[in-house]
Amino acid sequence: MSHTHLTAEERDSIAHMHALGHYRIEIARKLSRDPSTISRELRRNSDAAGKYFAGKADRKVRRRRQRLQAAASIDKETPQTLRHRDLQPM
Repeated sequence: MSHTHLTAEERDSIAHMHALGHYRIEIARKLSRDPSTISRELRRNSDAAGKYFAGKADRKVRRRRQRLQAAASIDKETPQTLRHRDLQPM
């Protein structure tokens, strides 16, 4: 099985099959994905009522990725910035 991010097409398939009432394991088999990948996707990106929308999920994923990249760049720059200013990290 692949260790790649879900594609927009896969998210569309998940949304369609989930709306039709397919079990997560059925969705995973159809997409050749691990069942935990499907469970995680549905848990992270479903709304409070348990409904999953592919477009909304895609936007949430992009926002999370941007936040993580921004945090990673801050973590990389902070020690240099602190040394430059002769400050000690707490």
